[in-house]
Amino acid sequence: MGQFDVNMPILYGEGMKAFIRLQEEIMKTAFDHTLFVWNIPNDYPNGLLASSPERFRFCGNLTCIDYDEYAVLFANRDPQPEYALTNFGTRIQLPIE
Repeated sequence: MGQFDVNMPILYGEGMKAFIRLQEEIMKTAFDHTLFVWNIPNDYPNGLLASSPERFRFCGNLTCIDYDEYAVLFANRDPQPEYALTNFGTRIQLPIE
């Protein structure tokens, strides 16, 4: 967890929910949209976050560019994208080019 600069308590017996919780904690501290880029299997239930680290296996070639650099490259004048966890789920605003 120190690798991602997050602090979260260990909850024994949590199972697969632990990885989802880790991603949620990363979302609170980092502005990195590569968190949402992972390999979705055909039988995966709906959800924004990956169920395990295995889902990121073939996503190693991605890089995150600074938003200011993105805005210059694509002449984007929209406000900086944001995402937040709410009691209804995840609210996200992302530019798509």
